[in-house]
Amino acid sequence: MEKKLKRETNNFIFKYQKEDVDEKLTALLGNDFKKYREDFYRAENYPKTGFIPAFPLTLYVEFVNRCNYNCIMCYKKHHQEPIAELDLSIFQKIMKEAKENNLPSINLGMGAEMFLYKDIKKAIEMVKDAGIKDIFFSTNASLLNDELIELIVKNKITRIKISLDAATVGTYKKIRRDSDLEKVEKNIEKIIECKKKYGSILPLIRLSFVVLDQNKGETRQFIEKWKDKVDYIDFQRCIDFAYVDQPATISPKTLEKSFCPGPFYSLSIWADGTVTPFCSFYDLKLPMGNVYKQSLKKIWNGDNIKKIRQQIISKNFNPACQKCLYFEDNTFIENIPNQA
Repeated sequence: MEKKLKRETNNFIFKYQKEDVDEKLTALLGNDFKKYREDFYRAENYPKTGFIPAFPLTLYVEFVNRCNYNCIMCYKKHHQEPIAELDLSIFQKIMKEAKENNLPSINLGMGAEMFLYKDIKKAIEMVKDAGIKDIFFSTNASLLNDELIELIVKNKITRIKISLDAATVGTYKKIRRDSDLEKVEKNIEKIIECKKKYGSILPLIRLSFVVLDQNKGETRQFIEKWKDKVDYIDFQRCIDFAYVDQPATISPKTLEKSFCPGPFYSLSIWADGTVTPFCSFYDLKLPMGNVYKQSLKKIWNGDNIKKIRQQIISKNFNPACQKCLYFEDNTFIENIPNQA
């Protein structure tokens, strides 16, 4: 299929990909994956379909609320709070429930660096043993090593999403500060070589580039550097997390057109066990329950999340949701080079 570059809306500015990711994964993973994606689109379009699955279609899991980087665009407060780390026995309980309910998809990492978790190897094996089809995670790739890369490839992790944000060492250091672009790029190359070694198409590799004033001039260079090596590249808008703890004014027009699909298909589990309906940091102000005390099934069918869904359907968004919607009214990067 012809490679394509298209302008996106909302979080994404541009998306560069060699072929449709859903089509590729359906061909690789079969009818179970196809059914999951069909259910996902039905849940995502709840106002038209009225469909809510009996169990979340996607879990987002944070293992530890820390990162080894200090990037200029990231939400810092979360990483400065008391250290929280998801107990491995609790994660095992989560995976047991996931297997019992045929969970089709899981996203590991969320707003932190998952490879700081001391039991990450055991956790990856648990995820695979749970029979989950679509396993993906986000990482800055700085902590990967040969053993972890082998584990990822041999276990056929579906997708790995690597935050990179620069094409040159100088720009990378401006954004990611005490960081080593050469090491990260070598780790990406090692994943590619390991896939070749095992004759594996998986994991699909996505590179993420948050467009900022400091790097917006490198978007074309970034594409040229990686387009023939990775599966897809996302250029994303920067969300202003300052509004997590400050009032935000949302226009009536934005509220009227807005719909958040997260609570209709997903749950997020943070490192302290708190469960929220989506993975944004704004979401931390909307606790639905805690996995140390309740099952995911109970939380998914509980009054707290039902209330959130009803607020979204009626356009009567709570303050935390309004803050999340704030960036829909605001473009933080102007004069982005046109890549089309």
